[in-house]
Amino acid sequence: MADALTGRVALVAGATRGAGRAIAVELARAGAFVYATGRSTRSARSEYDRPETIEETGELMRAAGGRSYSDRADRVLRPVA
Repeated sequence: MADALTGRVALVAGATRGAGRAIAVELARAGAFVYATGRSTRSARSEYDRPETIEETGELMRAAGGRSYSDRADRVLRPVA
């Protein structure tokens, strides 16, 4: 299955931890180019201050043999004053 998704592109939002991270890593392992986003980075933690970061997800995707791009993206809608 390592090449099942070669030539495909996947977008995974919420890939910093949990199921989103696991999905991103497995898509990369299957050969997809994975664009992964999340709120927590090494230099800017989310408001929950969890230890996982989107950079770590990128490292895990590459370690699984995949090609990827990981970046911070905050999709939470906040009230505008």
